[in-house]
Amino acid sequence: MKKEQIRTLLKKKTNLNISEIAKSLDTKRELLYQSIDGKGSRALRVAIALKIGRKPSDIWSKNSQNVKVLDDHEYNKSMANA
Repeated sequence: MKKEQIRTLLKKKTNLNISEIAKSLDTKRELLYQSIDGKGSRALRVAIALKIGRKPSDIWSKNSQNVKVLDDHEYNKSMANA
């Protein structure tokens, strides 16, 4: 997905603006933007995926296979614990 699509979907699913989403995730907006772009921390990418309700590999399909596998693993663990 393109970062604009991710940002729009994230806002739509949470009914929050980017600053509020960053605050709810206990992070800075800059770090949230990095993660929306597929970079940044795995924890933030997984948190974004959980808020959107889609696997990280579906959202950031251009990330390396290793990153996608590890992100999806963390996502699945979080879903199982929810």
